[in-house]
Amino acid sequence: MYGLPKIHKENIPMRPILSMLGSAQHELDKWLADILKLVLEIYTGFCIPDSFLFAEFIRDVNGSSNTGYLCCYDISSLFTNVPLGETIGICADSLYCGSLTKPSFPEHIFLELMGLATKSVEFSFDGNMYRQVDGVTMESPLGPTLANIFVGFQEKLLFGRFPKSVCYFRYVDDIFVMCFSFTEAER
Repeated sequence: MYGLPKIHKENIPMRPILSMLGSAQHELDKWLADILKLVLEIYTGFCIPDSFLFAEFIRDVNGSSNTGYLCCYDISSLFTNVPLGETIGICADSLYCGSLTKPSFPEHIFLELMGLATKSVEFSFDGNMYRQVDGVTMESPLGPTLANIFVGFQEKLLFGRFPKSVCYFRYVDDIFVMCFSFTEAER
């Protein structure tokens, strides 16, 4: 484990990085991340892949007649705050109870493998051994996948209740929201 300074933040906090490369879980993580690609597709409807697409969208909005309010959010420490039990449950439900093609092994095996890949991660820091019991590691192939699935699941719940006058984009943990003002005739 090592840390990278967040130089853009006050008091320059450290971003904890747990390198999974060469670990016992790394190959398992890659294999599980591949299985979870279909689940990831369900929960990334609000994600944008890069800043170029975002710039294109902003250009189009700037030229429209709609007026709106802009705001940006940053999910604080997303990776280390992903609740593993809940996220693994979301993945299992999506794979085994939804319309996706089920893996060739039973759900209890999937749950056990996910537990091994995420809740059994051991690492050393400052001469001490630790076990990560919650949150995901940034350098694990499963890290971004599970973080996106968790946040995407929450977005699906949230936007089932929102009016269509809200525009929302997310890139990993950075969120852009625009609430449009419509005249009564446009509604």
